[in-house]
Amino acid sequence: MTSFFRTRPAVSSRLVPMFVLLPILAAVLFTGCGGGGDTSVVATVGDREITAAYFEDRLSKLQANELPFGEDGLIVDTATSEGKMAFLQIIVNKELMALKAYDLGFGADDMVTGTQTAIIEYNASQLMHEELIKAPAEQASDEDIDAYYEKLGTQRDYHFIICNFRDDAVKAREKLLTGELWADVADEYNDGSRGPNNDNTLRMQFGRVEDVFEEALFNLEMGEISQPLETVYGYWLLRLDAVSDYKRPPMDDALRQKIRETIIARAVNLSRSTFLAESRARHGFTMDETALWTIYQGMPESEDLLDPVTKKPVPNSELQPLDVPTTEYDRVFFTIQFDLDGEIETWTVGDYKNAFDQMSVFQRPKRGELLGGVRKKILADMIDRSLLTAEARERGYYEREEVVGEARNRSEQAMITKLHEEVVTFKEQITPEEMDEFWAAHKQEYVKNEIRRGKIVFTLDKAAAEAALADARSGRDWVQILSAHGANPDNKAANGEIEVNSNASGSLHDTIYAMNEIGGISEPFPVQGGWAVVRLDEIEPSRNMELTEAIDAISTRIKTIRKNDALNDLLAQWTLEYGVKINEDALNATRSWETLTSAE
Repeated sequence: MTSFFRTRPAVSSRLVPMFVLLPILAAVLFTGCGGGGDTSVVATVGDREITAAYFEDRLSKLQANELPFGEDGLIVDTATSEGKMAFLQIIVNKELMALKAYDLGFGADDMVTGTQTAIIEYNASQLMHEELIKAPAEQASDEDIDAYYEKLGTQRDYHFIICNFRDDAVKAREKLLTGELWADVADEYNDGSRGPNNDNTLRMQFGRVEDVFEEALFNLEMGEISQPLETVYGYWLLRLDAVSDYKRPPMDDALRQKIRETIIARAVNLSRSTFLAESRARHGFTMDETALWTIYQGMPESEDLLDPVTKKPVPNSELQPLDVPTTEYDRVFFTIQFDLDGEIETWTVGDYKNAFDQMSVFQRPKRGELLGGVRKKILADMIDRSLLTAEARERGYYEREEVVGEARNRSEQAMITKLHEEVVTFKEQITPEEMDEFWAAHKQEYVKNEIRRGKIVFTLDKAAAEAALADARSGRDWVQILSAHGANPDNKAANGEIEVNSNASGSLHDTIYAMNEIGGISEPFPVQGGWAVVRLDEIEPSRNMELTEAIDAISTRIKTIRKNDALNDLLAQWTLEYGVKINEDALNATRSWETLTSAE
C-alpha cells in the first residue's frame, strides 16, 4: 500500500538533505467524497463512494509540486494507470482515517463539534448573503452607467439638522412641517455641527457620501424635508434648497468601468441595509434610546488602543469600566427574538456593562465615535451578525449540501489530525547505535553546499553602479564606496558583506557564481529597485557533513520514517477492517492532471 505520508529522496541543501514528509494534501482533506459531474464510482471505502467527478475535481486543484511521486522520487504521470492509482491511494487513505476517527468517537469531541457548528454558521450566512443580497445586486446596465454619470454633474444645497435620537428628529420634522423656521428648530434640536457656514446649510456633490444616505438625499424633491436618516453622526433631517451643475470628468473606458463597479458596490450595500432593516423588524428588534445615551455617557472619555510604553494592546485589566449609575442597571437596553420559535432576548444596561467590561480594547465602542457611531457598532456586532445567522437558519441554508459538506469535511480534517497525533504511535527514542547505523547508510546524502562570500554595493541606477565599479577597480576601500554610491542603509550597516549559498537563486547568485577568481569584481547588474556591483572574496567549497552537524536532522528523519511505517501498518489494518474496492476501468477513464488543468 502507498503511504498516506510519503517521503522523497534526499536532495542537497545548505544544511541538511533529508527525506521530506509530504503533508496531508489540503485539496483532498477539505472536501468530501461526492460531487457533481461523472457519478461513476472509482472506489468504495467502507460505505463511502469516491466518484470520478470527485477524483478529477481534487486532482485538478493540485499544484504541480503537490502531485504524487513514485519510489524513484519523480512525479508520476497521472495519465498512466500507476499515476491515477497513486493519487487515488491518497484519497482512500484519507477516507480510511476519517472512518476510524468516527469509530473512535472523535466526532463527538468538543473541538470537532465546535468547529463544525462554527463553520456551518459562517458558511450558511455567507451563502445566503451571496445569493439573496449580493448576486441580485451585481448588475449595472449601460443605462445605469449613463444615469450615474449624469448625476456626477450635479450638486445640491440643503438645510440640515442632526439629532442624537430618532424621537428628537421626528419631533423636529413635525415642527418644520408646520412652518416653524429652520433656524429656530435647529437651535432647539440640533446636536451636531452647524455646518461650514455656521447656519445649518451644506452643499453636496453626487458620489461623495455613504450609499444609503446619498440615495435618500438625491431622491428629494425641491423643498422636500427628508425622513430621519440614520448615520454614524446621528439622525439627519435635510431639506433640498437648490440644484446646480458641477464639473464632471470626461467619460472614457476607465471611468465607465469605475462607475460600473461603484454602482454594483452601492447596490450591494443598499440591498444589505434593506435586508437587515427588514430582518430587525421581523425579529422584533427594539432599542431604548435613553438606555443607549446612558451607556454612551458612561464610556471612557478617551481610550488608547496601544500602551505607549510597550506598544502592545492595552490589557483588559487596565481598561476603564463602563461608568453607569447602578440605578440604571435594570433599564432595558434592547430586545430581540433571534429564534422566532424561542424566547425574546432582553439586554439591560447592566447586561451591556458586564459585556463591555470584558471586551478587548479593539472590541469596545469608543466615545469618540459619537453616539451614532456607537449605535451602529452595537448593531453590527450584537444584532446584525446574529440576525444573518438566524435568517440563514430560517431560510434552510443550514441544510444546504455545500454548507453541510464543507463543515463535515473541515471537522474530519480536525478528526484526522487528532487521530494522527493520538493513535499513530511509534518509538521516539533513538539509541546511539541506531543513530550510527543510520549515519553509516546515509551520510553521503548530507552535504553542506558551497558558500561564496564577498562585498556588494546597491545603487539606485546604472550610472551610480558604474561609478562604484570604477572606484572598486581603483582599490578604494569598500566602506568608502558604500558611502559614496550605496543606496541601501542595511547594506551600509553590514559594510557591504554578503554570503550566498549555491542553492539560492536570483541575479546576485547568478553573478557571484559566474565569477572564477578571488578578488574579482563584477560588471553592474540589475537587482530589485536598482543596480549592484559585487566582489568575490572567499569560496567555501561544498563538503560532506559530520554527524554532529546533522544529528538533529537525522533524528527528525528517523522519527518521520517510523511514523510513516506505523501509519502504513494501521492503514493496512483499516483496509481489511472497512474494505476497499477499486473500479480500475472507471479509474483509468478519468482525465489526467495535465488535461484537467489545461482545460481550465
